[in-house]
Amino acid sequence: MIARWKKPLRLVLVGLAVVVCLWWLRAPVLSGAARLLIWEDPADDCDVVWIRPRCDGAFDVVAGLYRDWPSRRVVLVEPAPTRLVQAGFVPTFEAICRRELEARGVPRDSVAVVGRGARNGWDEARLAAAWFEANPTACVAFLCDRFSSGAMRSILNAVLAPEQAARVRIVALSSRRYDERDWWQSRTGVRQFMYAAIARAYVGWVGEPDEVPEAQSPEDFERMLDRLVAEASE
Repeated sequence: MIARWKKPLRLVLVGLAVVVCLWWLRAPVLSGAARLLIWEDPADDCDVVWIRPRCDGAFDVVAGLYRDWPSRRVVLVEPAPTRLVQAGFVPTFEAICRRELEARGVPRDSVAVVGRGARNGWDEARLAAAWFEANPTACVAFLCDRFSSGAMRSILNAVLAPEQAARVRIVALSSRRYDERDWWQSRTGVRQFMYAAIARAYVGWVGEPDEVPEAQSPEDFERMLDRLVAEASE
């Protein structure tokens, strides 16, 4: 009877030991997983700063880089407008950047829009490739959200010519909403880690998505709502 239970008991004990080890090692394992998503380069020699949406603290970083080297240019790509932007409820990315940077001492004429309508990082990388053709000697500090920096580096490497990609320095910006060293302690950190991990895996295994949904205009959205209301009332 005792021999009959030896094997299941042994498996239970091994399982418990594995769980205990994972619990005690969770910090180095999970923080190490976050480091796999991050890419960063030294950017001291860059004469251009490329600012992107959804980078926490980007305006302060750009202002600091500008003060260190006042001849630095600041460039951006205007994303495809959302319905809120199209309706005029929120300002464009360009307007936000100019306002925030000017408030931090960066002159408006130091900021330039180099493309418009980017739906994702792939579109932005193609616009960057065209910009590099017109600026063959520029070295760019490319600002990225920290967890998204590795995926963006992969996209740039895939789209840009090798000599262009070599002149891009990824500046990975930390979020003020969570600490990457214990991101699992924050709901926001967990969410951002999962999004970034899925994006990094998709870029590495699949590449560029075949189709990107077009943003609806306010008129299209209103017509869709009218249709749904009419269908619901029938």
